[in-house]
Amino acid sequence: MLGNKYSENMTVFGGVFSMKKLEVVYPDMYTTDLYSKIFKQLRNKGNPIPSNDIWIAALTIQHSAQLLTYDKHFTFIDGLKLVPFTDTKSLEI
Repeated sequence: MLGNKYSENMTVFGGVFSMKKLEVVYPDMYTTDLYSKIFKQLRNKGNPIPSNDIWIAALTIQHSAQLLTYDKHFTFIDGLKLVPFTDTKSLEI
């Protein structure tokens, strides 16, 4: 609601959320382990990113999913499958 693309994003996300293969995932103990490994990797590389984004990355990796994002800082994370937000046709769903 605070961003200047809220309405546009909600339109796109509405389509994504209506997909039949969408699954809501929740963090568990394995997620916390991945979080700490990603955090350490980013710190060692000198590429910190927001902590909430590390949680998102950890869950994405844990579930062998793809992350649809505008945020380029996710490219700093090894093993994270990214789909540029402008390339939604390439989603494997």
